[in-house]
Amino acid sequence: MASKSGSDPATQAQLKAVRADLRTVEKSLRTEIQTVRSELAKQIIAGESRLGQKVESLNKKIDRGFERVTGTIDAFLVRLETYARESVTIPKTLDTHGETLRDHERRLTTVESK
Repeated sequence: MASKSGSDPATQAQLKAVRADLRTVEKSLRTEIQTVRSELAKQIIAGESRLGQKVESLNKKIDRGFERVTGTIDAFLVRLETYARESVTIPKTLDTHGETLRDHERRLTTVESK
């Protein structure tokens, strides 16, 4: 007896064959999925490694730049401290020299008047 669609119903043997084919396809797909997962994991690990290397390289560059900047700032601060010190000591020295010159002038005036 034929069905309305015009084909005969499947036999138990045909259904078992289809199930076996589906199991084979399923196993093949599982194997392929596992292969893709493994490859993806390898690529992720390689990407993480490259990213880690890039981050390490950037950290080194940042450290070198930071050292350069702090070195420049330190040198500037040393010069600034020198200028600050000189701005305090030079006027005092000039005042002392001025007093000495005035004293010499007084003495010379005294000597010349005698």
